[in-house]
Amino acid sequence: MTRRLAVCVVERNLFVAADIAEMLRMALPEADLAVFHELGAARTASVAPPDVLMIAANAQGTFDMSPEDAAWISSSEVIAFDAADRSAFPGWLHLSKPFAEEDLTEAVLGLIAGRSEERMG
Repeated sequence: MTRRLAVCVVERNLFVAADIAEMLRMALPEADLAVFHELGAARTASVAPPDVLMIAANAQGTFDMSPEDAAWISSSEVIAFDAADRSAFPGWLHLSKPFAEEDLTEAVLGLIAGRSEERMG
């Protein structure tokens, strides 16, 4: 039995979260998708870190993240939305809202492909 891809979206805006979730359901219908309004809630609700985490910056362009949250996502592939200082998170893929469905889909599929290659090679 193959483990399903776990994708987590952390977005405060309910409408944006719904749009992102719909895009992901269309692109990755087999994935386990969870949506939260804050990272701490995602961490406490989950047993393991997601394979892919999408997180939106707050109004200041920073991320509300405790040391426990940072440790929890350290093994996840991360897509960050609207970060003011992208250089602070060099291993993350960065997108700015609004983005096209194709941009999000391409970003997620690229991360997944890279993760699969790492496991195989």
